[in-house]
Amino acid sequence: MRDYEGSGFDRGHLAPAANMPDEQSQYESFSLANVVPQVPANNRGVWARLEKKVRGLARMEERLYVISGPVFSREPKRVGEMVSVPSYLFKVVLISDSISARVFIVENGEAAGVSEIALDALETMTGLRLFPQGMQ
Repeated sequence: MRDYEGSGFDRGHLAPAANMPDEQSQYESFSLANVVPQVPANNRGVWARLEKKVRGLARMEERLYVISGPVFSREPKRVGEMVSVPSYLFKVVLISDSISARVFIVENGEAAGVSEIALDALETMTGLRLFPQGMQ
Protein backbone atom coordinates (compact mmCIF):
# COMPACT_ATOMS: atom_id res chain seq x y z
CA MET A 1 0.00 0.00 0.00
CA ARG A 2 2.84 2.39 0.74
CA ASP A 3 4.02 2.11 -2.85
CA TYR A 4 0.84 3.93 -3.92
CA GLU A 5 1.22 6.79 -1.42
CA GLY A 6 2.25 9.94 -3.24
CA SER A 7 2.62 8.05 -6.53
CA GLY A 8 -0.09 9.96 -8.35
CA PHE A 9 -1.89 6.70 -9.20
CA ASP A 10 -5.24 5.36 -8.02
CA ARG A 11 -5.61 1.79 -6.88
CA GLY A 12 -7.73 0.80 -9.88
CA HIS A 13 -9.95 -2.21 -9.35
CA LEU A 14 -10.05 -5.11 -11.78
CA ALA A 15 -13.21 -6.51 -10.16
CA PRO A 16 -15.10 -3.32 -9.23
CA ALA A 17 -16.10 -2.71 -5.62
CA ALA A 18 -19.52 -1.63 -6.94
CA ASN A 19 -20.06 -5.18 -8.23
CA MET A 20 -19.60 -6.74 -4.82
CA PRO A 21 -22.71 -8.14 -3.11
CA ASP A 22 -22.05 -6.90 0.44
CA GLU A 23 -19.95 -4.55 2.54
CA GLN A 24 -17.39 -7.20 3.51
CA SER A 25 -16.83 -8.13 -0.15
CA GLN A 26 -16.47 -4.45 -1.05
CA TYR A 27 -13.83 -4.06 1.66
CA GLU A 28 -11.98 -7.16 0.44
CA SER A 29 -12.02 -5.87 -3.15
CA PHE A 30 -9.33 -3.37 -2.11
CA SER A 31 -6.85 -6.25 -1.74
CA LEU A 32 -3.66 -5.62 -3.67
CA ALA A 33 -4.46 -8.80 -5.63
CA ASN A 34 -7.40 -6.92 -7.20
CA VAL A 35 -5.88 -3.51 -7.89
CA VAL A 36 -3.34 -2.01 -10.29
CA PRO A 37 -1.87 1.50 -10.53
CA GLN A 38 -4.22 3.50 -12.69
CA VAL A 39 -4.09 7.12 -13.84
CA PRO A 40 -6.81 8.88 -11.77
CA ALA A 41 -8.56 10.50 -14.78
CA ASN A 42 -8.72 7.07 -16.40
CA ASN A 43 -9.89 5.20 -13.30
CA ARG A 44 -12.57 7.74 -12.42
CA GLY A 45 -13.53 8.47 -16.04
CA VAL A 46 -13.41 6.12 -19.01
CA TRP A 47 -12.74 2.97 -16.96
CA ALA A 48 -15.57 3.77 -14.51
CA ARG A 49 -17.96 4.32 -17.45
CA LEU A 50 -16.94 0.99 -18.98
CA GLU A 51 -17.53 -0.77 -15.64
CA LYS A 52 -20.98 0.84 -15.42
CA LYS A 53 -21.80 -0.21 -18.99
CA VAL A 54 -20.82 -3.83 -18.26
CA ARG A 55 -22.86 -3.79 -15.01
CA GLY A 56 -25.89 -2.65 -17.01
CA LEU A 57 -25.34 -5.40 -19.53
CA ALA A 58 -25.08 -7.94 -16.70
CA ARG A 59 -28.51 -6.88 -15.43
CA MET A 60 -30.03 -7.57 -18.87
CA GLU A 61 -28.40 -10.93 -19.60
CA GLU A 62 -29.07 -14.31 -18.02
CA ARG A 63 -25.37 -15.18 -17.97
CA LEU A 64 -22.47 -12.88 -18.56
CA TYR A 65 -18.80 -13.68 -18.13
CA VAL A 66 -16.27 -10.88 -17.64
CA ILE A 67 -12.50 -11.13 -17.55
CA SER A 68 -10.59 -7.99 -16.57
CA GLY A 69 -6.87 -7.52 -16.46
CA PRO A 70 -3.77 -5.42 -17.06
CA VAL A 71 -1.44 -5.36 -20.04
CA PHE A 72 2.18 -4.59 -19.18
CA SER A 73 4.93 -3.38 -21.49
CA ARG A 74 8.26 -5.24 -21.57
CA GLU A 75 9.79 -2.68 -19.21
CA PRO A 76 6.90 -1.23 -17.26
CA LYS A 77 7.01 1.95 -15.24
CA ARG A 78 7.03 1.19 -11.51
CA VAL A 79 5.33 2.58 -8.44
CA GLY A 80 7.69 2.10 -5.55
CA GLU A 81 10.07 -0.79 -6.03
CA MET A 82 7.77 -3.70 -6.75
CA VAL A 83 4.50 -2.53 -8.32
CA SER A 84 4.37 -2.41 -12.13
CA VAL A 85 2.13 0.09 -13.88
CA PRO A 86 0.08 -1.41 -16.73
CA SER A 87 0.10 0.27 -20.12
CA TYR A 88 -3.48 -0.85 -20.79
CA LEU A 89 -6.44 -2.41 -19.00
CA PHE A 90 -8.92 -4.73 -20.65
CA LYS A 91 -12.35 -6.26 -20.21
CA VAL A 92 -13.50 -9.30 -22.14
CA VAL A 93 -17.28 -9.73 -22.10
CA LEU A 94 -18.89 -13.00 -23.14
CA ILE A 95 -22.66 -13.46 -23.14
CA SER A 96 -23.40 -17.13 -22.51
CA ASP A 97 -25.41 -17.67 -25.70
CA SER A 98 -22.87 -15.83 -27.87
CA ILE A 99 -20.15 -17.46 -29.93
CA SER A 100 -17.82 -14.49 -29.67
CA ALA A 101 -16.50 -12.22 -26.98
CA ARG A 102 -16.31 -8.44 -27.07
CA VAL A 103 -12.91 -7.16 -26.03
CA PHE A 104 -12.54 -3.63 -24.68
CA ILE A 105 -9.15 -2.07 -24.06
CA VAL A 106 -8.23 1.26 -22.46
CA GLU A 107 -4.81 2.87 -22.44
CA ASN A 108 -3.75 3.74 -18.88
CA GLY A 109 -3.42 7.46 -19.62
CA GLU A 110 -5.06 10.84 -19.05
CA ALA A 111 -7.05 11.20 -22.27
CA ALA A 112 -7.74 7.54 -22.99
CA GLY A 113 -10.79 6.19 -24.74
CA VAL A 114 -12.23 2.71 -25.03
CA SER A 115 -11.26 0.69 -28.08
CA GLU A 116 -12.67 -2.62 -29.17
CA ILE A 117 -10.17 -5.19 -30.46
CA ALA A 118 -10.19 -8.84 -31.50
CA LEU A 119 -9.70 -11.51 -28.85
CA ASP A 120 -6.65 -12.92 -30.62
CA ALA A 121 -5.06 -9.45 -30.62
CA LEU A 122 -5.49 -9.22 -26.84
CA GLU A 123 -4.11 -12.73 -26.40
CA THR A 124 -1.05 -11.73 -28.42
CA MET A 125 -0.58 -8.58 -26.30
CA THR A 126 -0.88 -10.44 -22.98
CA GLY A 127 0.56 -13.84 -23.85
CA LEU A 128 -2.59 -15.37 -22.33
CA ARG A 129 -5.04 -17.82 -23.85
CA LEU A 130 -8.27 -16.63 -22.26
CA PHE A 131 -10.60 -19.36 -23.53
CA PRO A 132 -8.39 -22.45 -23.88
CA GLN A 133 -11.36 -24.76 -24.43
CA GLY A 134 -12.85 -22.51 -27.09
CA MET A 135 -15.90 -20.35 -26.70
CA GLN A 136 -18.55 -23.10 -26.64
